[in-house]
Amino acid sequence: RDDLVRLPNKVARQHGGVSPFLLVHRIGSAVYLVDPYTLRGLDIPSAGYWKDPFEAVCTRKHLREFMVLDVELETQPTRQQGSKHTAVAC
Repeated sequence: RDDLVRLPNKVARQHGGVSPFLLVHRIGSAVYLVDPYTLRGLDIPSAGYWKDPFEAVCTRKHLREFMVLDVELETQPTRQQGSKHTAVAC
């Protein structure tokens, strides 16, 4: 539980191209995973796990919980049509 795993590329493609790095949410009759980028859940049946097993990249004790207190948005550089230089939009 709460381990970070990396799915084999084949398995990630089979499940709609999910991120290969997922967090283990729960283990029961299937392995229940969560994509930390999109928060999309993924259930891999036990037969599917044993067919293409995967291991933990980091265990729970290696991960740290943190809270984001503030976010500052940065502007994206824009390029004027026909110009070789990049201008920053503010």
